[in-house]
Amino acid sequence: MRPSPEALLPHMLELVSAAGSQAPDAGGRWRALWDELLRPARIDSVPAVAGARVEGQGQVLIVPGPLDLPALRLEGAGRGGRLFNRADAQLAGQVSRIVGQALVAQRARELGAREERQRIADDLHDDRGARLLSLAQSSESPTAARLAREAIDEMRLALRGLTGRPVPLEQWLADWRAETVARADAAGLCCQWRDRVAAPLAGALLPAAPALQLARVLREAVSNVLRHAQANALWVDWQVDGGALVLTVEDNGRGLAAEPAPVAALPGGHGLPGMQRRMTRLGGTVVIERRVEGGTRVQARMPLLTWATDAQRADR
Repeated sequence: MRPSPEALLPHMLELVSAAGSQAPDAGGRWRALWDELLRPARIDSVPAVAGARVEGQGQVLIVPGPLDLPALRLEGAGRGGRLFNRADAQLAGQVSRIVGQALVAQRARELGAREERQRIADDLHDDRGARLLSLAQSSESPTAARLAREAIDEMRLALRGLTGRPVPLEQWLADWRAETVARADAAGLCCQWRDRVAAPLAGALLPAAPALQLARVLREAVSNVLRHAQANALWVDWQVDGGALVLTVEDNGRGLAAEPAPVAALPGGHGLPGMQRRMTRLGGTVVIERRVEGGTRVQARMPLLTWATDAQRADR
């Protein structure tokens, strides 16, 4: 006896959640639903169809694909032990309609959430951003102006996270480079920026969540150089190595007091333990060490797999 649509409701909800968030396995879950429902001997994708129907004197059932899920051709009901019938076709039409209606509702809810996040981001940018910019430009206190500029940079990051959409890696890197070079110039440091990821990851989209974590790690590493290192040169290097995106920040300052030192044991005022926590959330690592030439090297590694995992949630 085949399950009823009600009995399969949990499976349909999982499917709708996956398809609504554009997870890569939504098509697989759609097939799995029909494998459990009618136990066909074979399932194939077919071009879009208007409705469910039985073909081949009961050997084949055509299932319409709701929204952007594929239409399916099921062959051999009950693992080939019986023929499809009119009740199967009615069930196929009913399940497809239920899933399709749920998908439409899911997409509408996601669209509404994105539009609301965008509205909030626009309000923050137009109001708070303008006030902070005025403070940075008009303040007679260098400290107040610096804090205002840092607040603007942090707000820019927060707004990117609020809108929540993946952005080309090249765009993230361009923004980070502009901010880093400007901060170094303002502090009187020579900054050399090296990007070796553009070619191997050309066109890659980086979701907001891991991008924001990386941006804050970069910012904290640079802040540590500007505030504590007593350096006059800063090097930032990006590369792909062993399935990971690798960020290296080096300086020619006074270096660490001891080597090696666990990140958790380093002075909390330097923000280094926070960098480790951020990379741990990404499944990555941070290594901090003295340079042979003098100064400090901070190297953060983020697995590229993080992108695929986080991309499933990027449009929610």
